Amino acid sequence: MLQHSGVPNLHDLQMEKIKSFGATSIEELRRIIKSARESENHELKRRNTLFLSSLRTSCIDPVEIIQESPLMQHVAGIARRIAQSNEPVLILGEKGTGKSKLAKYIFQMSDRKDRIFIEYNCSLTDEIQNAIGIFGRAATSANNFHRVYGVLETAHHATLLLKSVDALSYLLQLQLLDYIQTGSFINIEGKIPHMSFVRLHLTASVTPEQLEEGGVLHRQLWNRLRDNVIVLPRLVERKQDIPGLVGLFCRHRMQGKPVSRLNEEITALLESYSWPGNVRELFLVLDRALMLSQDEEIRLDVLQRVLGEHINRTKSMEDIHLEDIYKTAGTNLKNLKTEHIRSVLRNVGWDKKKAAEILGVTTRTLTEKIKGFQAQHPEDVPENRE
Repeated sequence: MLQHSGVPNLHDLQMEKIKSFGATSIEELRRIIKSARESENHELKRRNTLFLSSLRTSCIDPVEIIQESPLMQHVAGIARRIAQSNEPVLILGEKGTGKSKLAKYIFQMSDRKDRIFIEYNCSLTDEIQNAIGIFGRAATSANNFHRVYGVLETAHHATLLLKSVDALSYLLQLQLLDYIQTGSFINIEGKIPHMSFVRLHLTASVTPEQLEEGGVLHRQLWNRLRDNVIVLPRLVERKQDIPGLVGLFCRHRMQGKPVSRLNEEITALLESYSWPGNVRELFLVLDRALMLSQDEEIRLDVLQRVLGEHINRTKSMEDIHLEDIYKTAGTNLKNLKTEHIRSVLRNVGWDKKKAAEILGVTTRTLTEKIKGFQAQHPEDVPENRE
């Protein structure tokens, strides 16, 4: 078949197109296109994560710090000073003291307040998931892994709150320290360092004394963070703030409606309790009392009933076994453990799931202990069959 000279045929045009992509065959071209599409999809996912994070940030209500007590006035002063720097800040305090709220308060006073604010809880997953969630994972053809963006990369030029950083292993703590010192990190399964300019807020439910003793944070990480530490006091140490906290709670619940002034009897009642669960526990009790009140204000009689029920329930869940243990103090360790397990099981109606949570073990472990100690509930004992 004759062809006109100087006019390329369809095959030649296809080969020139393939070579323009750096490929030598159609199959290789397909692989290049597939790889490009995957990269584009990952970039779209990253941008979507940033967009959703920015929406969450725009929905953050302005954080109000109640600071009638001298302790909280001191804390607020430190927070305002730290907000003006880009140094990482470590917020310490018992559970329920408001560490995450204080981190947002610092964020809203910083020069990054118009950017995104991302939270990551280190205590919710295992070490591998934490490593990927924080540092990301590189795409590897050998294991068919896709590119995963960690929060350090997602929060570029923004603020990242790492909650419960004391739950991280020493290895991940050292990797985090390396990022703080260099501003770069390497993805899991990766080899190339990535730069990221992130303002870090870290929280831990421990005291400075526990950190000094060691075993919670790696010594090198603690030494790096100790100059920018804020310690939140327990609620029992800042009882002057209770009326302000009640007012803050009511304003949030009433959505801008006028809030009546807290009377002296209610204030005295709330200040008489030690609040081991701190501000979080106070808000739970107030929420229950407000829900049971007839009108849109907290009534004294309802609060008395709710607080009494709450104290009894808390005592039954945490301290109910102590009396039985003291009575059996003269017995051996095995009997002591048996009595402890029996006491907890009795007081939760032999609900093994609740008992396991109180004892700090899995339901399976509790079942094995029950079998080993022969502490079965009568309904759990199989009938004798002859």
